[in-house]
Amino acid sequence: MEMNFYVLFLAALVPMIIGFVCYDPLFGNAWMKEMGFTKESLAGTNMFKILIISYVFSLFIASFLMFVVIHQSGIYSTLAGELGFMRKPEKDLPFFKTL
Repeated sequence: MEMNFYVLFLAALVPMIIGFVCYDPLFGNAWMKEMGFTKESLAGTNMFKILIISYVFSLFIASFLMFVVIHQSGIYSTLAGELGFMRKPEKDLPFFKTL
């Protein structure tokens, strides 16, 4: 199986974009209040380091999920021996015959 690294790196950005939307414009003030942070306490942090570490963890999640959601990674061979897995749909659902 060939890996598409461009899509993998792009998929790693998705949790970061969702986190930006959730923790900044939507729920940013409520989140800071519940966690006990202030804008002054967060101003001294190294945001570049935090973003790089977040992106690396997002890359780990994206690479793991890639193998989980690809259909050719072995789930078919695992379920092939189960009863009813190889049954043709026209035996169960007669409307498939008209298609």
